[in-house]
Amino acid sequence: MRRAHLSTVRARRALVVGAGPRGIAAAGVFARSGYAVSWIDPSFDGGALSQYSTVPANTKVDLLQEQLQFFMPAVGFGARRAIQRMRDDARQLLINPDPAKVGWVGLDLLCEYMRACTAELRAHGTVRSHGGVCTALRHDAEAGRWHAETTADEPVDDADVAVVAVGGAETPVPAALQPDAWAGAATRPPPRRIPLGDALQLEKLRGLVGEGDTVGVVGGGHSGFVICHYLLERLKVRKVRLFVRKPIALAEWSAELGAYDAWAFRGLKGLAADLAIRLRVAGRVPPNGVTGGAGGDAFELHHSSQLAECADTAAVDAVIYCLGYRPAPVPPLVAADGRALELAGHAEGSGELLVRPVGSDAPPAAAPGLYGAGLAFADLEYTSGGPYEAAGMPMFAERAWRIAEAEASRVREA
Repeated sequence: MRRAHLSTVRARRALVVGAGPRGIAAAGVFARSGYAVSWIDPSFDGGALSQYSTVPANTKVDLLQEQLQFFMPAVGFGARRAIQRMRDDARQLLINPDPAKVGWVGLDLLCEYMRACTAELRAHGTVRSHGGVCTALRHDAEAGRWHAETTADEPVDDADVAVVAVGGAETPVPAALQPDAWAGAATRPPPRRIPLGDALQLEKLRGLVGEGDTVGVVGGGHSGFVICHYLLERLKVRKVRLFVRKPIALAEWSAELGAYDAWAFRGLKGLAADLAIRLRVAGRVPPNGVTGGAGGDAFELHHSSQLAECADTAAVDAVIYCLGYRPAPVPPLVAADGRALELAGHAEGSGELLVRPVGSDAPPAAAPGLYGAGLAFADLEYTSGGPYEAAGMPMFAERAWRIAEAEASRVREA
């Protein structure tokens, strides 16, 4: 991912909302490009990624170490130490289809890297960080500036360009999968519902399930298999029932691209793929019943329809939904005349967000200098589309560079 140095014009200011991996990348790229950066986040702790620090064997060191430098204007000692720890702690797994020699590490070390990048950026001379939540973004059309309202005490400088990187939120559970729609629901107490964020943190999950529990896991993506690993191999619960709608798919390595053909949530890799193979469910159409494999009698794979059709199968003590993520709400957008704006897509080429007044039938128009990045704007990054040139964190920086380049082009044309 080689990028030419972006030419700078007059002193310009960028506003970045969010300090997860996408926000870190955006703040770093704009700082590297000569912008003064105002950065808003409640905690500056790596975003939602910090909740998943106990997720093991999720990151392939070889595929990251060369690209991670693009998160920062200059990688400091803390970040370099985190990369070295990744190399030192890497482990091999049963499945290792790619030719990279260095193995997998957990998200704890990736979180350590992101925290080190955050600390370095906050100490950078051109970056000013603001704690709190962004409650609105107002556009001054005449001045061509964006103004952020926040819960913080100190005001935030107006900016020429604003990048919203607020991440994702857990997908709501549809009514058909809610426990009150399950077979036999009227004759037994409802299962305990364990939030996905708690289930992905091993120590929290340890306090929420017992060895005698039968736990239902709904969803067969990365999160579902990581949680199955916790339940079966770390917490030794009595039984895990995994409910899925589609065959369990593994991410495929492309020798031509030198990368995985699919983003993480479009196919299992790392520990999730390893477990699916050992459970003998990789590639299988969901049956109804015990599968055997590494889980023995403690693991069953079912089609999700069984929750509504079989009372015995739906009899679980606790349930964890792993249905993926949807865009998190963005801060309210307000036009210069005070009207509330709604998002309506993105402009071809520049990627600027398209907006229009709430409730209006008017054609959407580009909001100059306003961009989205991350899971909240997945349509911009083709996260539901075809193969990626790279899997994992490098894409975060790639999107940030594209935004910076588009903004530089817009300024030159103006």
